[in-house]
Amino acid sequence: MPELCTKNSTTAVILSLHYRDDISVKQFKVKILFLCVLIKSMQYLGPLSTLLLISTVLFILKRWGVNTSATFSDHVSKDPAHKIFAISCLFYTAGFIAWLNSWNKLPVHIFSLFVIAVTLFALNNFIPRKDKHIFTHDLTANLFGALFILGILSIVLSSSFKSDVRIFVLVCSIFLAILAPQLLIRDKPYYLLKQLTYGFMMHVVILVSYYLSV
Repeated sequence: MPELCTKNSTTAVILSLHYRDDISVKQFKVKILFLCVLIKSMQYLGPLSTLLLISTVLFILKRWGVNTSATFSDHVSKDPAHKIFAISCLFYTAGFIAWLNSWNKLPVHIFSLFVIAVTLFALNNFIPRKDKHIFTHDLTANLFGALFILGILSIVLSSSFKSDVRIFVLVCSIFLAILAPQLLIRDKPYYLLKQLTYGFMMHVVILVSYYLSV
C-alpha cells in the first residue's frame, strides 16, 4: 500500500509539473504574440500621430476663425485653443517618437535630429506667441524647423537608404528650401498657408521615406 501511494504521488507530481510547463509555454506564446502585435502597431503611430495633429489644426481654425497673414501660433496663443493644441501635441510627440524608434534603418544621428525637433515643437507650444514671449517662441520655432530640414537632408546624404528614397527626399527638399526663407518673416500675406504647407510637406517626406524603406 505505501508503495502504491508513492507511485501515485510521483505520477501526480509529474503530471502537475507537466501541466505547469504547459501553462508556462502558453503564457510565453501569448506574451510573444502581444509583443509582435505591439511592434507591428508601432508602424502606424507615425501616420496616426500626424493625423491627430492635422485634425487638431483644422478644428481650431474652423472653431476660432482664420487669419491668413498670422502664424498658426497666433491662432493658439489664447485659451481654450492653446490648451487643446498643447495636449494634442503631447500625444503627437509621444506617438511620433515611438514610431521613429521603430524605424530600424534610420541612422542614430538622423533619429536624434528628428527627436530633438519634435520635442522642441511640443515644448514651444507651452510658450504662447504673445507679449514678451514672441522672440523666444519664434526662435524656438526656427530652430526645430531647421532641425527637421537638417534631418531630411541627412536622408539624402545617407547610404542607408535606397536611391529612390533619396531622390524623392531630394526633390521635396528643394521645395522646402524655397519655402523656408519665406517663413522667417512673420505677418505677411498667406503666411499661414505657407506655414501649414511647409509642416505638412515635412511630415509627408518623413512618412514616405519610412514606408519606402521597410
